[in-house]
Amino acid sequence: MVALLGCGGGTTDDRTDGPPTDAPTDGPTGETGETTTEETGGSTTGDDELVVLSLNLHCNKLDGTPYATNRERFDAVAALVEAEHVDVLLLQEVCIGAEDATALLDDALSAATGISWEGGWNFAHLAWEGTPDEAQEGVSVLSRTAPSALVPFAFFTPGQLPRVALAATVDGVTFVDVHLDLDEASRTDQASQAAAAALVLGGVETVVGGDFNDPVGGPALGATLLQGFEDATSALPADGIDHVVVHRGASWGAVAAERVLTSPPVSDHPGVLVRLARRTPPTVTLTRLVARVDVGFGRQVSFRGDAPPLDWYRGLWAWPSAADRWELVLSEPSAPFSFKALRDDTDWEQGPDHAANPGDTIEFQPTF
Repeated sequence: MVALLGCGGGTTDDRTDGPPTDAPTDGPTGETGETTTEETGGSTTGDDELVVLSLNLHCNKLDGTPYATNRERFDAVAALVEAEHVDVLLLQEVCIGAEDATALLDDALSAATGISWEGGWNFAHLAWEGTPDEAQEGVSVLSRTAPSALVPFAFFTPGQLPRVALAATVDGVTFVDVHLDLDEASRTDQASQAAAAALVLGGVETVVGGDFNDPVGGPALGATLLQGFEDATSALPADGIDHVVVHRGASWGAVAAERVLTSPPVSDHPGVLVRLARRTPPTVTLTRLVARVDVGFGRQVSFRGDAPPLDWYRGLWAWPSAADRWELVLSEPSAPFSFKALRDDTDWEQGPDHAANPGDTIEFQPTF
């Protein structure tokens, strides 16, 4: 069963409201800032392998494929899902128009696997507007087991089209599905926001994947790596723009990655299949910064500082866990550092810099 979600298609009013009240806004770290595999748990399935498939479906377009109908190509996707025992699907350009891709996928997956898949869909924008292919386009996360939380959100930085993401927590792992913009500066900022949101929502047990519109070595992918994520698709050809990254502190690590659904193709994008295996990760110290301030409808809070991933030139967006609570979780600072909050990443807070040590939880009330 697919749950349809929405967050306003990228409008600012929904972005400032924060996640639903049942969303896991506190990561699995408690208040100590110290995270290990034993403390955070991980998958409760008992399996030692976690298989993730990221795929851009190219809306409901059959161009470039040998399939006569969308049901046929979704059957091909479902057949691979069953053959490779995929656990989680991260899908982009999932469209509802003359045909409903969410319903077709639900039917195809149920027929191929014998179970009803669970998850959600988040509306991004109207695609192919004014043509016979016009449809509502979104991103979707589907899994074999029901997510314990689904959190849709939109990106603060506008691009050529409204862009959104969807976070789903499945068996203790938070997956963030993204479809980033074509504009380089916009997609880099969106990737940075997605990684920051993932750390607030899921701590180190986090996977971010989807269509980055960014090749290996590109700045958008690099923005996630700067926040402690590792590229699980690094062994694939460097021209690929679809990626899956896993936090270096997660209890799952990448062991294999391959391009799939290319012969015959089901889309204008290859599918990216990643196999993760249980591992003993390094201990990661998390630092939580919390600005207690209501900056007003449609406005945001960012942080700048002197320890990567923070710098003094461009802010890292905080997560709005409430109208007057903006959180940022950092895994990479290893020494004392300084930071400040900004409104809309343009207006600096008044007063001196704040000081922080790795592992701190610092709550403060900035004045702009």
